[in-house]
Amino acid sequence: MYQGKEYFIFGRRATGYFDIRTLDGTKVNKDSISYKKLRIQDIAKAYLKEARAIPHMNKFTCVLA
Repeated sequence: MYQGKEYFIFGRRATGYFDIRTLDGTKVNKDSISYKKLRIQDIAKAYLKEARAIPHMNKFTCVLA
């Protein structure tokens, strides 16, 4: 929790600060947040996975994944 709202930790910096975002990837602020300002709600027991549709392809397009 940060400022009374729930966010997800997307990464930890070498400085020890955290990159927190909403579930859709929107950053909370442009800088990282100190662990002193965060409170852990729950520890993840699974991974979040996002599935996206690939745009329609025809014989002239090729997508490498």
